[in-house]
Amino acid sequence: MGKLQDLFSERQRTFTQISDEILSRLESNVIPAILEMLELSERELTRLEWNSVSIVDDHVLLTGVIIYAPGDVVSDENMEVQLTEELVGLMNKLIKVAIPLEIAENASKEDVVKHMVKAEQELRDEYSKVYGEGEGKLGHTEHFGWEEIDEEVLNEVIDTVNDFKLMDLTDEQQEALMLTHLGQHGRGKIN
Repeated sequence: MGKLQDLFSERQRTFTQISDEILSRLESNVIPAILEMLELSERELTRLEWNSVSIVDDHVLLTGVIIYAPGDVVSDENMEVQLTEELVGLMNKLIKVAIPLEIAENASKEDVVKHMVKAEQELRDEYSKVYGEGEGKLGHTEHFGWEEIDEEVLNEVIDTVNDFKLMDLTDEQQEALMLTHLGQHGRGKIN
């Protein structure tokens, strides 16, 4: 191994060591607060890997991922699915949380949770100001700022979905499809 390679190896070793120390400090308050807020299942907890911690605009940005493997079975109240190689990438869950540096450095777990609850409520309030209250189903387009969705628009959306049966989609999937179509064709806004 050459001297240049040795320097790169030493830099990576030092980076990994210091990153582990930073994560270790965050395990007393920030990480438990995040886990409390996320309410992960035991299975998700065993698959969670924290892979990055950095400082961005006076905030500690913590990034992790819940990683699934082919053959894993995921389920909800309606169905069970065994993950294929293709589905695994869709199921992995990215977690990104930013906590003000001052809070991460000095606050208790309880104070971090209070901060996160307050920040979440502020985001919900801001969202409500912009989009209104409620879920905003297709039949209630006033939440999205459209007066009405006419039959021509619905037919255009249906014509764009030849690869699957529209009626097999959930209400949320149909709504997402409609929002995408309207945004692409200048009849609404896409977020």
